[in-house]
Amino acid sequence: MNPTPTSNPPLALDDFGIGELTRQYSSIAVQIAAAVGLKTSDILISRNALSLAFAEAATDLEIMSLRRKPKNGISLSKIAGIVAFRLARFAPINLTGATLENDVALKLNELVALALAMKSIMHFDIDMVASPHVTQELQYTLVRRHMNQETLGLAFEVFSKTSPAAQLSK
Repeated sequence: MNPTPTSNPPLALDDFGIGELTRQYSSIAVQIAAAVGLKTSDILISRNALSLAFAEAATDLEIMSLRRKPKNGISLSKIAGIVAFRLARFAPINLTGATLENDVALKLNELVALALAMKSIMHFDIDMVASPHVTQELQYTLVRRHMNQETLGLAFEVFSKTSPAAQLSK
C-alpha cells in the first residue's frame, strides 16, 4: 500500500494541527516509555522545546515550498522527515536519574520523533518497540551519521514503498 495520498497533499504543518501533534507526541512518549518499563514520572517533556521544534519544522516546510514550488503539495514522507528531524534535534524529552541506565530511555527522543512521524503523519501501523529492525537503522543514522530532514524524508518514502511494516493504520 502507498501511504502517500495522490491528490492535494498538505502544504503546511498547520494542516496536521500542531496542537494535535503535540498531544500525540506526549502520548507516544508515554507508550514507548511504559513498553520498556519506565514510569511516566521518569520522563519530562519540555513544551518549549516541542514548540520550538514545530516552529522550525514549519519554517523548513515553508522554505521547501518556496524553493520547489510544488503543484500538489509536499509529500507526507518529506513532512514526516522534517518533523522527525526537528523533534530529534530539539530533544524535548528529559530523563530522571533513574532512567539513565535504560538503553531505550537514552534513545527516547529519537524513537518518539520517528514514531510520531511514522504513525501520525505517514499513518504506518507499526509498534516501535516490537519492531526494532525497522527503527534501529533510522535511529542510529539520525543520531550518529549525517542525515538531514530531506534525507530522512527519502528514507520514509523508500520504507513506505518497500516494507510490509508500512501498512496503513485504520
